[in-house]
Amino acid sequence: MKNFDLSLYLVTDSTGISDEIFYKKIDDAISGGVTIVQLREKTADDDMFLKKAKAVKEICKNRVPFIINDRVDIAKAIDADGVHLGENDMSVKAARKILGDDKIIGKTAKTVKSALLSQSEGANYFGIGAFFATGTKSDALVLNPSDIKKVNMSVNIPSVGIGGLTYENMDIISGTGISGIAVSSAIMKSDFPKDRAKELKEKFISVI
Repeated sequence: MKNFDLSLYLVTDSTGISDEIFYKKIDDAISGGVTIVQLREKTADDDMFLKKAKAVKEICKNRVPFIINDRVDIAKAIDADGVHLGENDMSVKAARKILGDDKIIGKTAKTVKSALLSQSEGANYFGIGAFFATGTKSDALVLNPSDIKKVNMSVNIPSVGIGGLTYENMDIISGTGISGIAVSSAIMKSDFPKDRAKELKEKFISVI
């Protein structure tokens, strides 16, 4: 399995921007300190998803791990570094059979029970939250920091905090035991993604 750093986990969002700007934002964000990139394309058809996956893989190559959201088939097809599975997606066990032992597999887990299951099935990390309500996932259950800490203390695999985290509100993660923060709008909607990534990374290190 590849080594990976969850500290600043970028979840992409191409809504309302050209492909050229989309790829430039990701490139700049990695230069600014993003440590892992997840391609999330909920509305793209298979051809478009595959096209973007190939392009983003090249941007990430020899820089940071590249993760595909949900689509194990596309992760397999382009030999991505791994996949992130939602709570209702394929099991970690099934994804591991398809992708092999050397790939990074993450799973969304919001309870002690689901985190323990993810760990037992071979997940390398899990996503937990939401810390706040977010426009990219309006139906996400908001958890309080003490619940997040409780889940983290129940397992040995690292976690990444998700859901509405920004530079301004990041103090909420202190003491929760997460290993990184997942951000989307905070970087993808910024006109200066490199600078924003640098600021977010520095703030995370200071409050964790």
